[in-house]
Amino acid sequence: MTFIGFLLVVFFGGGALLLLFHREKCELTEKDIDELIHELEEEKKNLKPHSTEP
Repeated sequence: MTFIGFLLVVFFGGGALLLLFHREKCELTEKDIDELIHELEEEKKNLKPHSTEP
């Protein structure tokens, strides 16, 4: 039982480490960034300004 437990720990621990350090390629294009900026500007227009005075 101890050997099987050890194998399970190695299997799941190794899988968790692989998932933790696995990095996907993130390719943002200039068009994507422009779209995000445009969406943020639209959201900014819909926000009400906060007043610091009561």
